[in-house]
Amino acid sequence: PGGQYRWHYDRNAVTAILYLNEVEGGDTEIYANHRVLLPHHLIRLQRGIDAIVRTQPVLALVGTKTIVTPRSGRLVVIRGDRCLHSVCTVEGTEERINVCLAYDHIGVRHRQRRALDDYLYTDAIVGGADPNYLR
Repeated sequence: PGGQYRWHYDRNAVTAILYLNEVEGGDTEIYANHRVLLPHHLIRLQRGIDAIVRTQPVLALVGTKTIVTPRSGRLVVIRGDRCLHSVCTVEGTEERINVCLAYDHIGVRHRQRRALDDYLYTDAIVGGADPNYLR
């Protein structure tokens, strides 16, 4: 209760969320396929483009926000590395319980996500050069 996730992208190609219960709040907000994904060696340019496409004017002009309410048994599948997404504040007294599944292309390896919990659960500025941590 009271928890939320900030806007972010995932590193993996496909993310699936299976909701195990219903709660007040805790909606998942998604801008599907909203990211122009660049090759990894253009990480600074990626960060700059990401900053532009998540501004309110761009989101209002070309973005379509989908809101998914947690319902027991509901499955949401997104392109995690291309869909800008967040989780709204969980209201009430019940915990939001879900299973997150992350899939990638065969052979893809990612470095450990240092400070992921700090990024998602606090207002801390983390991530260094990682473009998936938005500022």
